[in-house]
Amino acid sequence: MSSDDNAERDKGLVFVDTAFDRRPATHVMIIGVGAFQSKKLKPVTSPPISARAIADWFLDQKAGFTNPERPLGSLALALSETPPGQAGAQYASVTVPRATFAEVKAAVKDWVKRANTHKDNVMVLFLSSHGESFGRRTAFLLEDYDTDPLEQTAGMTEIEQFITALENAVPTSQLLLFDCCRLKTSLGLPAEEEFGTKLISLSRARDDHGGTRHQWALCSTSLYEEADGRRDKTTVFTDSLLRALNGAAADVSGARWPVRPGILVDRLTQFLRLFARPDGSLQTPAGRAAGSFAITYPGGLDRVKTYVSLSDRARWPRCRTVISDHREVVSTKTAGEAAPFFAEFDLEELKTVTISIDRDGKALGSEILTPRAPVAFVEIGAVPTVETASPVPRRGPSAELVFEFTAAAEVGAGFVVALSRRDGNNPGPLKPVVGGTREKLRLDVEPGAYSAVITLPDGTSVSRELQAEQGASVHSLIVSGPSLHEWLGYATLAGALLASTSISQGPDAVSAPRFPQQPLNPRGPTVTSVARSMPAPSFSELVGVMAKPRDAARLGAAGPRTPALREAAGDRDFLRFDVPEHNPLVFEDAYTQRRGPLWAVLGFGTRIEAAFVPQLGRPSDPNEWSAHLIVAAAPAEGRAATSGIVESYRWSGLLAFLASRDFERGSEVLKVMQGEVREAVRSKMTNPLAAVAGALIAVGAGASELVPRQWLENITNRFPQIPDGPIILARRLMTERSPDFDRISELLEQGFSRGVPFFSLTCDWLARGLESVPGSQEESSQERGLVRRVAARVDPQQAFTVVKLTP
Repeated sequence: MSSDDNAERDKGLVFVDTAFDRRPATHVMIIGVGAFQSKKLKPVTSPPISARAIADWFLDQKAGFTNPERPLGSLALALSETPPGQAGAQYASVTVPRATFAEVKAAVKDWVKRANTHKDNVMVLFLSSHGESFGRRTAFLLEDYDTDPLEQTAGMTEIEQFITALENAVPTSQLLLFDCCRLKTSLGLPAEEEFGTKLISLSRARDDHGGTRHQWALCSTSLYEEADGRRDKTTVFTDSLLRALNGAAADVSGARWPVRPGILVDRLTQFLRLFARPDGSLQTPAGRAAGSFAITYPGGLDRVKTYVSLSDRARWPRCRTVISDHREVVSTKTAGEAAPFFAEFDLEELKTVTISIDRDGKALGSEILTPRAPVAFVEIGAVPTVETASPVPRRGPSAELVFEFTAAAEVGAGFVVALSRRDGNNPGPLKPVVGGTREKLRLDVEPGAYSAVITLPDGTSVSRELQAEQGASVHSLIVSGPSLHEWLGYATLAGALLASTSISQGPDAVSAPRFPQQPLNPRGPTVTSVARSMPAPSFSELVGVMAKPRDAARLGAAGPRTPALREAAGDRDFLRFDVPEHNPLVFEDAYTQRRGPLWAVLGFGTRIEAAFVPQLGRPSDPNEWSAHLIVAAAPAEGRAATSGIVESYRWSGLLAFLASRDFERGSEVLKVMQGEVREAVRSKMTNPLAAVAGALIAVGAGASELVPRQWLENITNRFPQIPDGPIILARRLMTERSPDFDRISELLEQGFSRGVPFFSLTCDWLARGLESVPGSQEESSQERGLVRRVAARVDPQQAFTVVKLTP
């Protein structure tokens, strides 16, 4: 029912179910900002149109949102679409507030209050507006941005702080969508300036239910990238989102085809790639993700939406796409000169067709397709990631699916295969399986149709439809990208080079080096690069260098001597630094430890970074652990140049999933390696870094059964120079009913006092933990400030901590 309460209308409420506080429900807050009071910003049409489209979808009970388990409980809307000064827009016979800071703040508070009535509620936020980035932080702009000459950031709100606060709300399921550009701000702010004003500030309730928060916070594009809007239409992200919610992202193996966040993100990435312009960069969503829940249930579809495109988008205009079966032409479409650069068809499921594309009478390629729900993507001319051979006879009555993996480096457990049975008496998902590069993964299955989604170590996913035949083997070869050099193999495997703009050049390219000729110490000699090791820094030391970058030359100078880094390999785009493995043991235990953790400070031109060196301090088997640093000459905007890389057949797969923060697939790898992770603490050849990586995956996934509390206590107590241990344990204790905040505060303080965490995710958890604990003593407030400043400079897309000391 619509809201009839005038007081509620002022807060943007356009729909409320009066029973929402008596059962789990979905509570939605939508904000669309297209008109601004600032003279610097021109009005735009797509954000308000996008906001209305999302609101329409949630209120459409026939063709839109459907969730009988958690039906729509409330929907609030704030819009700035008409010129400033005019009355609020009309929606569903309700005058909704303009999207000024004060109005949005009031609407957000009421939204949180409604959502806080039940822990099993779903919170959904959709915001479409302008956005700007500062460091690794992004803020969205509200209507009254740039209206206070004495406060540069008035009318803008930092996304990272907002989602951290919402993590402390009562509901365990949250979907937070930010559809805005993330280009670099022109405000010229001091390095430590807060980036906007808080809409809400929440700490965890002392009587909290202790449920793990499944929070998916997604930005429509990556840091420092533009989000595509379209005049008088929805944004490209909103278009993609609605296509995905309406069934393209459905899990067809589940009852009523649920759409869950994980598949939603995969489909959004595919649709955004589909919408990419020939002369534009690929818009890729980015954000934080943990856990899973059903958003909506679109149910079965009668036809299969099929999207056809060319790998070479520039050749798409005037292309003719022809769909034919063995008898006749089923459908034909001819492209125009402008977007979209794809053709869309509704095809009959399981009816095999041939898709061909020609242009000006010249054939450009074809592909045979047997469409399967919920969606099919066909890219003519693309190099296949998965190649499936014809069935080969085998002994026995069962069918066999065989997966063979190749990658830039050897990995034991790094590919996750999620199989779903598509037909037969028991359709549905099978238990995920994990494979590596040295042995083929062989699965005995019942004959029938299967869908396979294979997730690679670099975080990308590919899908394949397979037909398992009785008495036969079906072999699939999965190819993960090759490396430019052998010494870049494990960096390529982990996806670390995806963040570099350098890799357009082949290994034999000859041109001037990209590394600038400028030393770290302005008084020192001119060298191509400067890199040296140092003892573990404190938060205050790094913040001091952020304020005075020249002080980086003195980082760690007062501490014990550390082994030198060695430039082991390089080309015009990348440098590799190795660390000696014969220095005294770094991590043995609390009683025999003789030397602290190893960090490095690296300077190239005006870029200075501090990076944790993930070495164990002793020679090790290549299967076990060998660390080095890779430095990119031209990292992507907003990303660190340095990457801490571990060469390890055993552990690199787990570390790669940690880098992409894919807890769902990472936990599957962890299950396979559970014994090895526990043994990494107990065994003679101690490897606490591997154990910490496993703990991060388990706690991030909410899989407490994989890492018992006592095991986390052991990591915390046995290795007093690892900051991550107590922080991970504190994060784990936050998921208990009525958390012991005195103990949690003690652990966070312990982690802070040990220095900067070794893993980037732990840096985030420390910052979020300090914000979540109730109470604000002056000392803890100072700690929060230091941690927040450092965490804001940590590259979140790396497993190990790299801090950008210069903007």
